[in-house]
Amino acid sequence: MSENQQSFELNLMPVISLLAVCISFLLITSVWIHIGSLDVSQAVGTESNNKVQANINVTFENEGMLFQVKDSSLISSKIFKIKTQNDSIDWNKINSYTQKIVGKDSSLKMALIMPATNSKYQDIVKLIDTLKSNGINDVGIAPL
Repeated sequence: MSENQQSFELNLMPVISLLAVCISFLLITSVWIHIGSLDVSQAVGTESNNKVQANINVTFENEGMLFQVKDSSLISSKIFKIKTQNDSIDWNKINSYTQKIVGKDSSLKMALIMPATNSKYQDIVKLIDTLKSNGINDVGIAPL
């Protein structure tokens, strides 16, 4: 060979091995991907109704819960307080109150729960179950 002609070889074996490892890792981890969705109906653009719907706000506090019905023409927006006794909540009183207000205003289908920083998870879930069992199906939780 002459000095101007040089032989250049590129070793592709490490590149192919690296690609094989990357592809196998991708195939193995793709099994763990879980795509979840929530059924959320949200008004977009001109589709929104400007109609205000009656709702109930439930606020957790250290000494109990505060209930307030808003935007209802049939129920006053007076705050109803249910106190806890010995760190337990009277669920029968909450159930009877929600039955009473839903009986007065059948258009009441929405609730907003505002938990405190020390609210117990099981209390929030129990409240959601209580509201849904009384016909209040649209329940939201405000972030802390």
